[in-house]
Amino acid sequence: MKRDFDVIREVLLKIEASDRRRPMYRMIEIDGYSSDDVDYNIDLLIKNQFIEATRRGKALYMLKDITYKGHDLLDNIRDKGFFEKVKKYTSEKGIPLTFETLKATVPIIAKTLLGG
Repeated sequence: MKRDFDVIREVLLKIEASDRRRPMYRMIEIDGYSSDDVDYNIDLLIKNQFIEATRRGKALYMLKDITYKGHDLLDNIRDKGFFEKVKKYTSEKGIPLTFETLKATVPIIAKTLLGG
């Protein structure tokens, strides 16, 4: 299994769009990705405190909310076009895409796009 920021982005967007007034049980499915890939990346989000959720079975979670840290991550990758630029930049520089490099790269790309 591997960490996939495209899956992570989709998971966070789906949780954000859901009604979070009360915790809910749900499976998250993402077109083009296996349930194992989605499941693995949800586990990463839980373990790294980007979302509040509890596993209730294979691919079934009690989703509570996105954490403050998770909102910061989502804000950095929300726009697909911008996120693609970040991925391209890190790839061209030979930098692995991690949570830390993502956080460091976003201001560089934003500054470039703003003409700085």
